[in-house]
Amino acid sequence: SVQDEGIGMSTVRMGELNARLADPASFEAGEQSADGAGLGLQVTSLLAARHGVRVQLREQKGSGVTAVVVLPQALLPNSLPAS
Repeated sequence: SVQDEGIGMSTVRMGELNARLADPASFEAGEQSADGAGLGLQVTSLLAARHGVRVQLREQKGSGVTAVVVLPQALLPNSLPAS
């Protein structure tokens, strides 16, 4: 995951971006946003989709946002090493 400590975003905006992240083709239309959800999120979403993973945004308590990369079960190791 990647966290920022910025001003965060509204629940509505986070929902809109998570919907776009669920459909990375929506970023290919070239729509850019002036409020900070632009090229970085677009590139991350497209690369993740091409590798069979997805990205979700989660609100941090207080401020900022956490972007979480979710791996499909098939990409995870069969067993974890003993600790």
